[in-house]
Amino acid sequence: MNITLDAYAKINLYLDIVGKRENGYHDIRGIMHKIALCDRVSVSVRPNSQNEISLTCTQAAIPCDERNIAYKAARMYLSSYTNATYKVSIHIEKHIPAAGGLAGGSTDGAAVLRAMHKLLGGVEYDTLVCDSARLGADLPFCMADGAMITEGIGDVLTPCPSLAPCYILICNTGEGVSTPLAYSKLDDIYDNFKHTSFDCERFSRLKDGLASRDLELATSGMYNIFEEAVLSECPLASKAKAIMLGSGAVGAMMSGSGSTIFGIYEDASAANSTLSHLSSFGYAVHLSKNS
Repeated sequence: MNITLDAYAKINLYLDIVGKRENGYHDIRGIMHKIALCDRVSVSVRPNSQNEISLTCTQAAIPCDERNIAYKAARMYLSSYTNATYKVSIHIEKHIPAAGGLAGGSTDGAAVLRAMHKLLGGVEYDTLVCDSARLGADLPFCMADGAMITEGIGDVLTPCPSLAPCYILICNTGEGVSTPLAYSKLDDIYDNFKHTSFDCERFSRLKDGLASRDLELATSGMYNIFEEAVLSECPLASKAKAIMLGSGAVGAMMSGSGSTIFGIYEDASAANSTLSHLSSFGYAVHLSKNS
């Protein structure tokens, strides 16, 4: 039995930290949005004398062992939802930049869970979505569709409208970012989030823009707290954002803990022109249409 699924990347239209738990996890509030950029994840399952997992990837830099969330996802499924034993073979055709704030690893893991659910069953899908948070905070969103308001550690999801039709330009300059280090820097800046505030007016502006299909209103409400910790350390990403804002984007921002930058365009020609410009620097650039 085998199946191949698309594993879509995400962008954060809003990302703020609203508290820190005693266990060290951070409470967030924001909005995540899927985009057309995706990996292709193929999963093959066959009966075996013992559970066995193999993983291959088109990018040599991606680990293909227990460090990979896709591998962990298969292991969790085998240990939690079936009494039989299987050989699981996973192949990832990689297109999403790694360590770029686009949930590239999480979405591959979510695709493995979805694939094994289709092939093996054994658990209610809603239960699987809840359990997926054990592998990473982005997993529940990656297993859902569309755009979501995200709360808790990212595992509390509420559906919300998607962006109006537009062009979304993605640029990864290759500047790797350590998510734990980015959180640590923000902990220093905000005194471990002992006293936090949330910009309700700005967040409402984004939500109202999404609901009314008004791109300018929506993008005027975008925010990412991680830009404070990351962009000063990633000058190429900072430059890419400035280029997008100066070339017709109605809004541009870093996604997640970075350092990938996305720009939202109403005009296809402006988006394509900027794509060519950024590509000339050797950056990984992708343009998708949100319809």
